[in-house]
Amino acid sequence: MELTQIVEALLIASPDPISAKALAKCIRTATDAESDNADEALAAFGKVSEDEILGAIIALNDQYVESGRAFLIAEQMRRKGVKGKLVLLDANPGPLPPPIAKPLLNGIKKVYAAEIDYIPNAGLTAVDIGRRTLATAMGDVPFTEANLVLPQRAPALIRQAGLGERFAAVKLPSFQSQADEKIYVIGDSAGVPLPKSGHVAFGTGVQVAQDIARRIDGKPAPAPGGAVALPAGICWAAVTHDQAAMINVAATLTPGQPPKLAFQVDPEHNAASGKGSMEWGRQMWGNMLG
Repeated sequence: MELTQIVEALLIASPDPISAKALAKCIRTATDAESDNADEALAAFGKVSEDEILGAIIALNDQYVESGRAFLIAEQMRRKGVKGKLVLLDANPGPLPPPIAKPLLNGIKKVYAAEIDYIPNAGLTAVDIGRRTLATAMGDVPFTEANLVLPQRAPALIRQAGLGERFAAVKLPSFQSQADEKIYVIGDSAGVPLPKSGHVAFGTGVQVAQDIARRIDGKPAPAPGGAVALPAGICWAAVTHDQAAMINVAATLTPGQPPKLAFQVDPEHNAASGKGSMEWGRQMWGNMLG
């Protein structure tokens, strides 16, 4: 069983918000209780860290994207005087990963309280098209239009090629497949504790392209040393058309240790980050298309 599967099950089972620190302690305690029967893979969970838990949560979620979409729709509803509600169903007890919760809840509860109903612990179990209702753990929710965001997983190709189950198993910091080092896996398909974002995918693509060029030239791989920086992740949760909250995730990897993550998150949306998101977008398109 993968760590992401364990974390997902615990998040869904918890009736209240639970921190990464508490999740790590819970998993370590459960592993210790089974220590006499633990195999090598299970025993590794006995040393799981808070950073590893945060990484697993990031691998499971892209929640700031969905919240940002809801915010922009709510803004247009208010501008145009549209009567109705956006119902945001969350299978988790709160926005994840925890460091991004504050600016998202601020947008939901303070900026768009009249337009958005946020329902946590509302995992979807069925869709009734005829009755136009969603069956959730918190009861049936009627809808006019529904946008279903399913749990993330890599395409079937990853499983067919034997590269992993939910996501491809890769080595860090190279992003080479654990099954075949001639294969690299980047972006949303890679099972790494980094945001599944375009910024990370682009940075990883540049890194992998340079590594492939090095191998073609017959140059040796860099000698392993201390901490290595992994591709950075930056995202913007748009709360209005011109204001956003910045979410910046830096990660480093030291040989023999799990990746360490550092979050820099705006406490609430602001005009500077709204402007920064547009500048970032123009720069990324320029880098990709010239």
